[in-house]
Amino acid sequence: MHKFSFNILPITLCAILLSAWNSANAMNEIEFQEYLENKCIDHDYRSCVKLGKIYEDDGLDNPESFQKAFKYYEKTCKNHVPSGCYHLGLMYRQGLGIRKNNQKAFEYLSMACERDNGDSCFNLGEMYRNGDGVRQNFEESLAKYRLACNLGFGAACTRAGEIYHNGIGVSYDYYQAENYYHLACDKNQAEGCFGLAELYKSGDIGRKSIYELSDWYKKGCHLDHTASCTALNNLQQASRYQVSGVNELSTAGR
Repeated sequence: MHKFSFNILPITLCAILLSAWNSANAMNEIEFQEYLENKCIDHDYRSCVKLGKIYEDDGLDNPESFQKAFKYYEKTCKNHVPSGCYHLGLMYRQGLGIRKNNQKAFEYLSMACERDNGDSCFNLGEMYRNGDGVRQNFEESLAKYRLACNLGFGAACTRAGEIYHNGIGVSYDYYQAENYYHLACDKNQAEGCFGLAELYKSGDIGRKSIYELSDWYKKGCHLDHTASCTALNNLQQASRYQVSGVNELSTAGR
């Protein structure tokens, strides 16, 4: 009996401490949210955006929170804060707590892109590419991807490279494809590294050594890109030298 009580005591104590720790964390979250609300009232619009994101994330469990998120994003966008317009555009594009409206999404994303918000420019590129809420236009899509890439959005660099590489709605330009794939790969975009290797492998812009190809495939594979792992494995099998770590990388990427 004493032995049972001795064993249960630490468990009970741990449960009490865990409950207290969770309560303290909850209180800290409440206090932080109140702090943001006060900052937002004082026209600190970055705090308004942070509040909006808190409510948006909570909306997955509590749909009514989407309306609060919308309110804060709308307030910041009206005060010319690009990130507020961006999040507002995404809510319309994804139909988060409101009816999906690609025209509205395009309107707000355009506002943010004009104020150098790279995420918004990328999303506009996707909309032009897919014809979502706007007439499909690959030249406009490319222009938005290039702008987003110049603003540091790596995935946009990959998209621009793909358009030039495959001549999607524009003339083939392998040198431009090389440039944008390089930019993407430098920003740790696995598809950019893969596209660069494939471009050289095809011989469209001059061939690179098998060592250089393996380096780009290997980087893509390290970034969990399955196609890069497969290409690296095939390259190793087709060559007479062993690419270091290929078996481990290929297994990890599957």
